[in-house]
Amino acid sequence: MRGCEDLGSDGRPKCSIWLEATWQPSDAPGTVYGFYHHEQKRRCGPADLPVIQRIGLLRSTDGGKSWTDLGILLAAAEADWRRAGGSGCNGTNPFVGGGNGDFSVVADRAGELLYLVFTQPSGSSQGIGMARIARRDLDQPRLAGVDQSRAACAQDGASSCNYDPEGIWYSWTDDLASAHWAPPRELLDLNALRASFGDDKYWYPQVLGVGPGETDALAGQGARLFVHGISVWTLRVAAR
Repeated sequence: MRGCEDLGSDGRPKCSIWLEATWQPSDAPGTVYGFYHHEQKRRCGPADLPVIQRIGLLRSTDGGKSWTDLGILLAAAEADWRRAGGSGCNGTNPFVGGGNGDFSVVADRAGELLYLVFTQPSGSSQGIGMARIARRDLDQPRLAGVDQSRAACAQDGASSCNYDPEGIWYSWTDDLASAHWAPPRELLDLNALRASFGDDKYWYPQVLGVGPGETDALAGQGARLFVHGISVWTLRVAAR
């Protein structure tokens, strides 16, 4: 794939790349766009970890049987994750040194704009980022409109940001185009998570609809909340 600079011990490209989102336009049967998460190794030093994350784009015209790599769609500037002086990375997480990744993609109702919501794990813009791309630009990607919602994380050691959650938080917006989100609210604190199921990895909250036609992108009342692949909760959304 383009953008795969990592080499294995045999000298051949060896990339940590996987699809995290797909989108299929309703007026183009067989066409599927796949958004992939790419973890670049050995950017922070000689070891494989921590990695630098990037987001790339694929296109299939045969329903996903074969793919064409359209290249990297979103990548953080090196100055954002590279430590001053050029040695190592700013991030304190032992697994992720910086970049953009762990994302979701949501299309507007007209299918004209696609919005990416992604994590930014290091640097001055650490937190949650949001970008949008027009459907007409997917075949020749151009990035437009980035908004940031920063999050604090102590910088006093490698374990400070080791995916240790305080709980599950949520925000919402009535209009993705506005990029204005409500202040985050806590949905489940750490004690509630621990009481619900035995695990030490309270990551990856996901909402999945259970009604006809519902998915992880469109869900109504009674949707299931998953955390680290486990669901013991049903969501009820109150009308405002």
